[in-house]
Order: sequence, then structure tokens, then C-alpha cells
Amino acid sequence: MPDDGPGENVKQDPAQQPSEIKLINPPAPPNNQTTQDTKTISQQGMASEIHGLEDRIRGAEKWMIGLTGGIVLLTAGIVIVGVLQWNAMLGQLDEMRDQQAPWIGLEDNAISIDPTPTFYWGVPAAKFPSISIGVSFAIRNVGSAPGLRENHNLWVLPYQNGVPATDQMAHPCDFAEMRTKIPGAANPAQGQMILPGGRVPVRDNPNLLLDQSKPTRVQALWVFVCVVYQDSRQKTHHSRYWYLTAHGNQREIPVSGHPEWSYVPNIGLSLWGASAD
Repeated sequence: MPDDGPGENVKQDPAQQPSEIKLINPPAPPNNQTTQDTKTISQQGMASEIHGLEDRIRGAEKWMIGLTGGIVLLTAGIVIVGVLQWNAMLGQLDEMRDQQAPWIGLEDNAISIDPTPTFYWGVPAAKFPSISIGVSFAIRNVGSAPGLRENHNLWVLPYQNGVPATDQMAHPCDFAEMRTKIPGAANPAQGQMILPGGRVPVRDNPNLLLDQSKPTRVQALWVFVCVVYQDSRQKTHHSRYWYLTAHGNQREIPVSGHPEWSYVPNIGLSLWGASAD
């Protein structure tokens, strides 16, 4: 009979046997020097990162400065190009205006003069006469724009040894220009406007600018004509002409009632010079 008594022939399960207990050494407590080294390494790493960040910031600042400088240079270039284009456009406008400008002068560069001067004593007892002569011409605008504030003036001077008294040309121009530029009671309209192709006939009787304090033989004469006008930009222009009378073989004629005064009749004029601006 099997012996069912407890404790006999019973094998214990190895899983049920108590395991051997092994002692594990606990980690050594932290050493203060190691901690300090770790802290130093951490600080060094942080400082390195800060320096790296600073370098990147400096690099970015340099890029921003360079970019800003580039923008400034580009803007300056654009401004310079704009100024040059503006000046070029103004030049083109001036050229267009010049092409559409008035050009006023004497028609065919010609004038006519009366054959004889007029001697006038205001009263019978007057010792010296005033002497004038009739001159006719036409003013024409051959330009492509209206001429504004046109005025003209004539001077008649005695012939002097064949030398043109061109230094006297400034005087009729100055007087005409004064009337063109300075409004007033003597010139309320500041001259006239002449349209392109316009023609204005003129008849004038200028006094002879000579010494009338003694008997004079009136013969060869210089005739100066100055035409002054302005364009739409109020720029003043001048057209100047000077002529010399011709007499041929005409004989000297004494003035009726005053034989001490005489003249030689004119048979025409010749153009000796002209200029314009």
C-alpha cells in the first residue's frame, strides 16, 4: 500500500523553493567634484550657444545693413534716372515749343521810304524845323505760334562816311522792348498779338535824328527798324534791320522859303544787314 503519509517521498517544485537573495550594492553617493565639473560643462555649452547666437545675430545684422544699403543705392539710382528722364522730357518739350514758336519780322525784309523828307516850322518865326520822312512796311508772323506783345520802332540817322552806325541799333530795340515789357499809360495794351501767317501793315513818320540847330543838307540816311515780341513763355525776341537810302544822280533841292536848308531825293533803299534772336 502506498504510504500516503505526509512528508514522505514528496518532491518539492523548484519554483516553490526559496531563491537565493543577492545583495546589490547601492550607487555611490554623488561626488561634489563631479557635480561641479558637470555644472562647468553645462555653463560652457550655454556660453558656446550664446556666442553662436550672437554670431548669427551679427551675421543677420550685416545682411540687414547690406540689404538696406542696397535698397538705398537702388533708390538713389531710381531717383537719378527719374531726374535724367525728367530733364530729357523738359528738353523735348522745349524743342517742341521751339518748333512751335512765333517768328515775326519784316515781310520780304523790305521797307519803302518817301522820296522827300518833310520840313516843318511850327511857327513862321521858328529858326529850326523838325524833319521827318515817311516809311512803310509790313510785319508778318512766319512762325507756327502767335507772337505776343509785338512792338516796333524806327530810327533814321544821317549817313556818316559810309560806316553803318550799328551801335545805334540798340536804341530802337530798347525803346520797343520797354513798351513790350512795361505796361502803363503810354502802352496800355503792351503791344499787339500777331497770329501765325498774320500780316500787319505799318506806316510811320519818324523824325530824323540829326543836328537841326544849323542849316543841313539832308542826303543819305540810315534807317533802323527793330521788331520786338514775346512767345508763350514770355521770352523776348528781336528782329533787327538796317538800310541805307540811295540817291543816284539826283540833284540837291532847296526847301521852299528856307533856301539854307536842302535835301537830295531818295530813289530807294538797300538792306545792309539784319539779325534776329
